[in-house]
Amino acid sequence: MKKRIQYFILTLVVMIIFSNLIQAQKSAFGVKAGFVNSGFWGENTEIVNRKNGLSAGLFFSFSPGLGIFTLQPEFLFAQKGASNTIPILNIKEEIRLNYLEVPLLFKLAIPIDQTFFPHVFAGPYSAFKISESYNAVQLDTGLGSSYSREVNGLDYGAIFGAGLDVKGERFVFSLDGRFGLGANELEKANEPDDIKNGTFSFNVGFGTILK
Repeated sequence: MKKRIQYFILTLVVMIIFSNLIQAQKSAFGVKAGFVNSGFWGENTEIVNRKNGLSAGLFFSFSPGLGIFTLQPEFLFAQKGASNTIPILNIKEEIRLNYLEVPLLFKLAIPIDQTFFPHVFAGPYSAFKISESYNAVQLDTGLGSSYSREVNGLDYGAIFGAGLDVKGERFVFSLDGRFGLGANELEKANEPDDIKNGTFSFNVGFGTILK
């Protein structure tokens, strides 16, 4: 718990610093929502069925100069997880994970008539687990059980993708697709098991240009 609080405070401090920088830049603030397709990756990952979920939250961006470079922190609620069927036991497992995810994206755009901004982006993210659930169901009887898998409270990794921003005089509309690769072990264990979160998401955003 202490470690999670320290990471959360560090993230808030970084966001405050960026908010001060934004005062002197062309900036935008808005909301975004998306579709998340999640699973796991790593050397010891079993064959799993990817799980669909949603994400929603806020973004805050600033662009010096002509808007070729943009720094964009985000605060997102994101649903992740996966499912797995074990034929020999006739059991289906499902794990659901909800996170507060904080990406910090660096965007490189090619402006077209100062209206259309196709771009690529990459950056780190931190994610703080809000809740988790694990269910195992016996397929022939329908009986099941639910319990905790001791998932780590903190996830972190990298995000990269591409998208398009459409900017008017007072608004910005955005579309993007992104991959997220977790770098932290999914579960608490004495021995690393090399199982991490992996996601693909498609997002739509709408914001107001502040300056």
